[in-house]
Amino acid sequence: GDLSTVHHECLKKWIVQESNKGSFVSHGGSPYCKICHEKYDIVLPPSKLLFPHVPTRRWIKVGLLIVAVCGLCVAAQQAVYRDIPGYLQGLVITGVIVMGLILLRHLVLALVEASAHARMTAMVIKNKTPD
Repeated sequence: GDLSTVHHECLKKWIVQESNKGSFVSHGGSPYCKICHEKYDIVLPPSKLLFPHVPTRRWIKVGLLIVAVCGLCVAAQQAVYRDIPGYLQGLVITGVIVMGLILLRHLVLALVEASAHARMTAMVIKNKTPD
């Protein structure tokens, strides 16, 4: 189909969301129109060129999460080597593990969001003129 009456930014966002869900697997992984089933003519730069398309605030979020995970590792190390009762060490280490898993989950989600944003921003959908 014709893409002249579609908001390209909305279409790009939809394509990224659908491709993350695996919606295009039946068509060889290529995004296609759900109405006429024609494949979109999409141009993506090489993966190494996607990093400039990630906003600074997303890099800051990822960096802060990495610093928080490192801080938890230091806290766990301090709990082990301090002269505190074993039950308190166990509580601290359990808390560190739980918080570490939560932070790692947020870190992975932040990286996935940054990647999807970069893909959407860098994507170019070539227009087709009406037949």
